[in-house]
Amino acid sequence: MSLSFFTDRRLFLIVLSAVGIVAFTALALLPGSPGQGQLATWLAVAISTANLLTAVLLTRIRPGAHRLLVFSSVLAVTIALGGSDSGRDSDLYLLWYFWIAAYAAMVSRLRVALLHALVVSAGAVLGVALKGDLYAGGAAAVMAIVTIVATTLVTFWVGRWNHLLVVRDLLTGLANRAGLAHVAQPAIAQAVATGRHAVLVLLDINRFREVNDALGHPAGDRLLQVVARQLRNVATDPALVGRLGGDEFAVVLCGLELSDEPAAAHEHLRAIGRTVIRQLRGPFRIDGVDVEVEVSAGVAAAPMHGTTLGTLLPAADAALHAAGRESERVGVWDAGMGGVCPSELALHAQLRAAITGGELVLHYQPLLSRQTGRIAGVEALLRWRHPSRGLLAPGSFLPMAERSTLIIDLTEWVLDEALRQCADWARAGEHIPVSVNLSARMLVRDDLPDLVSETLSRHGLPADVLTLEITESALVTQPARAAAMLRELRTRGVKLSLDDFGTGYSSMEILKALPFDEVKIDKGFVSDAHGSLPDVAIVRSVLELGHRLGLRVVGEGVEDARAMRMLMELGCDLLQGDAISSPQPPSAHLLTVLRAGACEVPPAPVGATGPQPGGAARPGGTEPGAAASDSAPAAGGGPAAAEPVAAASATGDGLVPEEASGASCGLAPARGPRAGGGPGPGPGDTEPLAALTPADEPARHGAPPGHKLLEPDRDDAFDEIATLAARLCATPVAFVAFRNADRQWRRAWYGSTATELPREALLDLVDLNTPDGPAVVEIPDIAGDPRFARLAALGPSSPFRFYAAAPIRTPDHTVIGHVAVLDRVARALTPGQKESLAALGRQNAHLLAARRAVCMVDQVTTALGTLDQFWYPDHLDPAVSTVAEVSRSLLDADAVSLLLADMPGSTVFHVAASATRPDEDTMISPGARFTESDETGIGTVLRTRAPVFFPDVSTSWPFPHQVVRRPHIASALLVPIPGEGGLIGLVAACWAATRARVDQAGLRAVTLLGGQAGHTLARLRTAQVRVREIGVDPDTGLTSRDRFLTVLQGLPAGTAVCLFGVPDHRQGEAFVRADEYVLRHFAAGLRAAAGAGVELARWSHNRFVAALPADSNVEPDTLLTRLRSSGDIAAAAPFAVGVATTRPDQPPSAALHDAEGSLRDALRATSAMTGRAGSMPYNGAGQNGAGYGDAGHDRVGVWA
Repeated sequence: MSLSFFTDRRLFLIVLSAVGIVAFTALALLPGSPGQGQLATWLAVAISTANLLTAVLLTRIRPGAHRLLVFSSVLAVTIALGGSDSGRDSDLYLLWYFWIAAYAAMVSRLRVALLHALVVSAGAVLGVALKGDLYAGGAAAVMAIVTIVATTLVTFWVGRWNHLLVVRDLLTGLANRAGLAHVAQPAIAQAVATGRHAVLVLLDINRFREVNDALGHPAGDRLLQVVARQLRNVATDPALVGRLGGDEFAVVLCGLELSDEPAAAHEHLRAIGRTVIRQLRGPFRIDGVDVEVEVSAGVAAAPMHGTTLGTLLPAADAALHAAGRESERVGVWDAGMGGVCPSELALHAQLRAAITGGELVLHYQPLLSRQTGRIAGVEALLRWRHPSRGLLAPGSFLPMAERSTLIIDLTEWVLDEALRQCADWARAGEHIPVSVNLSARMLVRDDLPDLVSETLSRHGLPADVLTLEITESALVTQPARAAAMLRELRTRGVKLSLDDFGTGYSSMEILKALPFDEVKIDKGFVSDAHGSLPDVAIVRSVLELGHRLGLRVVGEGVEDARAMRMLMELGCDLLQGDAISSPQPPSAHLLTVLRAGACEVPPAPVGATGPQPGGAARPGGTEPGAAASDSAPAAGGGPAAAEPVAAASATGDGLVPEEASGASCGLAPARGPRAGGGPGPGPGDTEPLAALTPADEPARHGAPPGHKLLEPDRDDAFDEIATLAARLCATPVAFVAFRNADRQWRRAWYGSTATELPREALLDLVDLNTPDGPAVVEIPDIAGDPRFARLAALGPSSPFRFYAAAPIRTPDHTVIGHVAVLDRVARALTPGQKESLAALGRQNAHLLAARRAVCMVDQVTTALGTLDQFWYPDHLDPAVSTVAEVSRSLLDADAVSLLLADMPGSTVFHVAASATRPDEDTMISPGARFTESDETGIGTVLRTRAPVFFPDVSTSWPFPHQVVRRPHIASALLVPIPGEGGLIGLVAACWAATRARVDQAGLRAVTLLGGQAGHTLARLRTAQVRVREIGVDPDTGLTSRDRFLTVLQGLPAGTAVCLFGVPDHRQGEAFVRADEYVLRHFAAGLRAAAGAGVELARWSHNRFVAALPADSNVEPDTLLTRLRSSGDIAAAAPFAVGVATTRPDQPPSAALHDAEGSLRDALRATSAMTGRAGSMPYNGAGQNGAGYGDAGHDRVGVWA
């Protein structure tokens, strides 16, 4: 019988009443029964019938009704018992009191249950008394009372236990989801009714699965119990805490007061979430490991976000997920976080019928070819003609379909319909290629190539008419399988397009590894490009990258004529957007457009500038038939050449954003006082040279970070900037120049061919390194200034007279070059020309920063590719060395040390690897150990898990003094590497020269590298720990030290113990510790020489031990002979050995102690030869000798 039978009042009463009716009726009718013919028995039947009808009619029996039914049931049995015949088995009526007592005990309080038991007992005694047999039936009555009380207690506690099973979480003791709803809903309603607020905080433990994987599920359960104990102390009453399941907890705080101002209330709720999270700040000790707990919280409040727990839970859950997406710890619900609503579920249910019911339609958007000006293809875009909601865009139903297998049926329909329409156009004489978007779920279907081929064959189309568009995110989940699928499609002739390029995380690697035919620039870059110079630089870089890789580039999101003109001038191959044509259903009008095959290109707006056909070189090349000199100024730079550009630049338009025409847009430098006390220079002012002599010129000559990017030969992008500078400023010559401590050189030029520039030119004479330096420096006439004599002489036929330049500044305001213009007549720039020239200087800086970032990303990608090849425990050392070396390169540091946790989740770290410049030594002692409690910079980073930069270590020391090997560390940077349950490592970078600030690009790259490499390091460290736990050294494969000691205890007396040592070797004047390669080689030779029956182990870093039982076939002398005769061992490293024998009267560890003493004697014997005790010149097999210890102690030390 189920326990629920003893907790369901209504069900129990129905059964009890029904059985009572049957039983009492039988007693009234059966001959010889104690109630035969008795009126009392029929009265009991009537009362039981009334109870049964009451139980059937009532859907819920409330406490008052329950008490009344208990009394009526007792009354029925008491009447029947009192009216029965004495002595004729009337005591059988007493059995009914037990069942009534069980029903009466179905209450929530023990006091009420005992009161009911008293009433039932009184009824039993009264019934016996009414029968007139109290004296004779006294014993039965007493037994009935005892049984009634026992039945009451058992039933009450059974019901109580069943209730706990329903409302309590057995692991943590907190309320479960049902229990929390039972107690929280009344509290929320009361808080709302009194005008106060109730706040629900939903908590989720981040990376809880990693704890389960690393420490096991029992440890994970203990962590949940610890978190539950912490949450019980989160606040005083009226706080309600529950576990909703898994690693998800909920806290309900009632009776709070929040501001009526939404923003203030929002911040208050966020503060409440932070307060709850702080209660769970670790670390917590779980199975001997310190586990750091990171918790995210979602917060919702009543009545602002709902009035019931059922409405607050989805809101808090949505806030929790939003916080995770935004890398926040606390999220507060707002209307923009709406998850899946009922209308979306209804749409999803109707979508399958829409596929078969003909409600889906395809619209086609043409693609315009820049080269021909004609329509080159169409893209198929899905629409849903909903019967009640009208035409729906894909954004309203595709996200739901993507999360289910319905997207497969949807994609198959789109593919078939698009190719059917393409076949119809082909039969009409129009051969139009079509592009179809491919879902990520389709890429893992093995039959996808066959499906595409069969669909093409069914419609009679060649494979190259179809282009499949794949987003970067679709290639992330199963990259290897998706790559194989795409290669198979490409071999069958289908074209492939990488959609939304630039919005993913691995674009460069994807382009390199997969056979794409084209890339599509994300419309976000295109729509913002004509208002943002950085976006222009990104678009230009994508175009250049695609063309250099031989790919066709498509620009989507072309919404206006300006964006269209800009993309065409930048060399984009295909254009797509509403400026060309909006998506249209297949119709006669669309067919007319396709047959026309052309689209009118709108004229350029007044003042628009950019590379014109036949002008400066573009990534896409020059149009056929265009002469390179058509748009170039005349060689002499006469008025005829300069006039069109002057007219354009007078409008202040061009590639500079429209809002950048005034000083208020930030393009002009900040005004400051002049030498004479007047107002500072504005955008149109000319800075006087007398006030610009730099005081720290030598300090500004060092090469900037990423200087190698400045060195390559001419570059198309810089050439276009020089061309724009000349046209905007109406000058015959313009150039982009960079400098270092020795020289200045021109990276790009327009109208001149000289590459070297005089070192004493403008940047040596003008201090442009300050943030408030002039945006443009202008020299109206340089002819009479001797400082510019060499610069003026660059024009041999007609000397230059006019010079203006805009600096190229790094983010730390260091000037690394300038964009300059020259003219042969004395003149001045207009304010608009100055603004444009300053903008070009900034665009140069953005371009350099973007290219440097690309180089760093490539370097990080290569390093991560290398790390992905490390799988085994002994790969941990090369993995940490790789991370250290790449980090040093990214940060341009003199030395980098990588600290690694002793095990995942540990708070103890040691120096695992170092990387230095060729002329530098490690700055932190190898093997140094650190903890969170250290009062140094490393301790701070381990506690806060945030990067810390130390510009001057003399004021704030990052490392303990005793571990620093070189005292002249000037600056340092510490970057944490996240791992499982906390930090897995830390990058410590050092510089011998002081650095005022850290390179942000390098820091971002190292942070990216650490975030990805941390998983590999944690995996390898975990594997190494597990290998050690089973008693195996991960580097050599020999038994570990602890396991060897256990094995040695079980070997008989007389076992020979041989302790081998591989000493340091000499490199020049220094002694170098034996590396892992030599030690692994020695361990392999030792294993081969020992053979079967010999226990081998790694004793320490460079020591090994062998146990030779007395009954084995190998003697110590035999083992040494084999080692000496081994050419590999002799060539790998010299070794020393100490030998001792276990005795029956001593523990086996005594033999190890004797062997270690004899090994030291053997090493000491070599000190006269090497000048260093225990060391030997690294000369291989030629270094053989022997020394013997005290034979009385059965020890011998041998040098080989």
